[in-house]
Amino acid sequence: MPLVTALFAPGNHPRRLRRAFEFNVDAVILDLEDAVPPPEKAGARETVRDALADQARARRAQAWVRVNGLDSGLTRDDLAATVGPEVAGVCLPKVDRPGQLAAFDRLLAAAEGKAGLPEGSVRVIPFVETAGGLLAAREIAAAPRVLCLAFGGLDYCYDLGVAPGSGAGVLDHARRHLVVASRAAGAEGPLDTVCLYLDDPAGLEREARHARALGFQGKLLLHPDQVEPIRRGFAPPPGELELARQVLSAYDAAARQGLGVARVGGRFVDRPVVLWARRVLELAGEAWPDPAAGG
Repeated sequence: MPLVTALFAPGNHPRRLRRAFEFNVDAVILDLEDAVPPPEKAGARETVRDALADQARARRAQAWVRVNGLDSGLTRDDLAATVGPEVAGVCLPKVDRPGQLAAFDRLLAAAEGKAGLPEGSVRVIPFVETAGGLLAAREIAAAPRVLCLAFGGLDYCYDLGVAPGSGAGVLDHARRHLVVASRAAGAEGPLDTVCLYLDDPAGLEREARHARALGFQGKLLLHPDQVEPIRRGFAPPPGELELARQVLSAYDAAARQGLGVARVGGRFVDRPVVLWARRVLELAGEAWPDPAAGG
């Protein structure tokens, strides 16, 4: 299932780290990077490690750790302190060339060995936050361990020299490119950038719906109040669910007659449309047997 909601939690705040796992989110990103001031980074590693142990007992959302970037000199220690069986994966910020992931892979393999984990068991979400990262997105998404890309829209705007929140047009070019690059590389759909506004749930829901329409699997978020608007935005709307059911019902009936094409509402339905309909229902938690697969 997709990571629809991925909530950041600052690594230097024990209470906020613990509480983050209490909300209806798919993943919590325990942040050692932007959310932690430089003097507190060493102590934040211990705080994150304690929170990971608590989360392992609770078994709620997936736990991801965003480490400091490779140019910080802190990455190795971040990984050594936090990689363990409780961690689903690691987020690496500001990735703008594939060679960074090769270097990161070596550091991560060493941390896995120290934690007694099989090499390659910890997944990676690279954050694309620069123009260079956007142009290298396909190669980055194709690297071993990569689950999906994440779009860091604020840093991307800074890199382009435009104001944050300057309009969807600036970000949508990058969004479309990241989706195409991800799928071309065989990776899952990316995670959309955070929204800075906390007092406009309707606007956030529209933004999430727009990201879903472009091919994103979910969205990064900064505050628990953003969870439900994002979930609503990524949920298939009722009309889409009904169309998906009609498509599958008509196609199944056609298949029983030995036909590979059906008609629904004046449109032809063939296998690609069926695959879309099946995915829509899966995301809504509905199962639909596949006659072509024998059930």
